Amino acid sequence: MCNTVIQHKIVKTCSPECKSILLSNNITERIKQNRRSNYRRDKKSYLEESFETWLVDNNISLKYEPEYTIKNHITQKWYFVDFYFPEINLIVELDGKQHENSKHKEADKLRDEYITTHLGINVFRISYDEYQAGTKINQLLKLLENTGGPTRI
Repeated sequence: MCNTVIQHKIVKTCSPECKSILLSNNITERIKQNRRSNYRRDKKSYLEESFETWLVDNNISLKYEPEYTIKNHITQKWYFVDFYFPEINLIVELDGKQHENSKHKEADKLRDEYITTHLGINVFRISYDEYQAGTKINQLLKLLENTGGPTRI
């Protein structure tokens, strides 16, 4: 196994084993850099971009980490949360339409339970419809105001 890329854009290697090792190394490196291992997910979603704009527009001065990485020590799975506010121990998850199906809902529930129970971090989920309607985002603004989040002008 040479672990050499023969063609750049389409990953071609000397053997399937070599390709597997190369991809595994790439995924591990991306996780170490706190970047998602799924190449398609490196781009921010509409909700994520919109939420960051909302933070600026509402003068939220709390520091946050987008795409924060958490490793489940029980299942060895990696979780990538949308926004983590370490000062107030809060994760904000913006759920697109795909989170409406039962498979995603169950996975989200298990993930939230792990994060809350084992890490003691609160999870605040906002569905696409709730975000568009402004209901949950206004609840979040009140929560952030009560923790000293927005800058007082």
